Amino acid sequence: CLCIGCVLIQRRRRMGWDSSFDNISVTAADRQSENDRFHFNVLEWLQESYVRQVVVELSPGALTLRKPRGAILRKALFSEDVEIVVHHSEPNSTSTHGPYCLIKQKRAYDL
Repeated sequence: CLCIGCVLIQRRRRMGWDSSFDNISVTAADRQSENDRFHFNVLEWLQESYVRQVVVELSPGALTLRKPRGAILRKALFSEDVEIVVHHSEPNSTSTHGPYCLIKQKRAYDL
């Protein structure tokens, strides 16, 4: 049983998780505050065969990528006048990969 579980976990990491069946939950500490921080769990696609679970935290002017235990992986700071474009793929666009999200800032790397 343990070997089968390990194989299934490795397969899930390689292929990505079809998150269209998951409940999408976004939480905010205080919705009335100007410093709202939304965070949600996502899978970060690093290579063709490797993904990892991370926590994305959105706050005014910043996007932070954290490990599930809290360590910061990346932080992108945005000025107030910058244009940010978000592209989201269709759920179940292919049978092996789930939906993806691309965040673009002009004259910067894509996230």
